[in-house]
Amino acid sequence: MEEIIRFLTEYTEMLEKMEQKQVEKLGLLMTKELDKIEESIMMQQAMDKQLQNMEQRRQELFGRMGLTGKTLQEVAESCGGEERKQLTDLYRRLDGAIGNIRFYNEKAESLAKSELEKMGLDARLVGNPTGIYGKTVGPKGQRFEKKV
Repeated sequence: MEEIIRFLTEYTEMLEKMEQKQVEKLGLLMTKELDKIEESIMMQQAMDKQLQNMEQRRQELFGRMGLTGKTLQEVAESCGGEERKQLTDLYRRLDGAIGNIRFYNEKAESLAKSELEKMGLDARLVGNPTGIYGKTVGPKGQRFEKKV
């Protein structure tokens, strides 16, 4: 269980750093300094890749330990004493960081859409530029449809 606690501590610290970067990105969007915003977005993309790698490592670790399909909360509940306390604390920190990341990301996206609309651009393209997985972009009756 020590290996899981060590790994989850590293994972939690990474998510807490991502949370800080989201706060910074939101602040940069308010300044409208495009070069700094672009730098922030590039850093976020690198952190997203790092997050994917960490999640893959977590899945492999849980698999090796026979915990495939179990949540962190379930793992914590199956432990006793100090391990349970450490895992429960890590769960709370992870859950808090993830919730805050989502909140700040939604605020940043909302701000970006608002600024695009002020510039006269179609804000529906933010976060889904192709329109493939979301609402159609453009007026009804003026789009091509393709059956697959």
